Amino acid sequence: IPKNVTITLKPHPACPINSADYPRIKANVSTEFISNLLKKCDLVFTSSSTSSAVDAYYFGKRVISAHNPKHLNQSPLRNNDEVFFVSNSDELLSKINTVLVDGSTCLSSGDYFHTDNSLPRWRKVLLYNIKFTI
Repeated sequence: IPKNVTITLKPHPACPINSADYPRIKANVSTEFISNLLKKCDLVFTSSSTSSAVDAYYFGKRVISAHNPKHLNQSPLRNNDEVFFVSNSDELLSKINTVLVDGSTCLSSGDYFHTDNSLPRWRKVLLYNIKFTI
């Protein structure tokens, strides 16, 4: 990874990380809110099943997610063409360099949550096969 890249680790609250346990990794460990961290970053690397990947994607950040091809892809962003999935360190480095060279953010879709004030999908589910009698 290029030397001018700053790495910040945001551990899950239930799994704290002590940076002293990893002296060879030059990274900052942060407990800031994810919304604050996303304002400061260009790229987000996530585990395979975290919902924080959605936060990063919806915030317009490039997302790289770990994925073991021998296991089910549990990422909430699976099948999304704008998200990179990597299964080893070589693929991770390649995608990091791709994002650094490209420099673009992702074009997150406002439709990710399928929000619509008229709630057509809920109406379809709730009113399916209901017969009203008076």
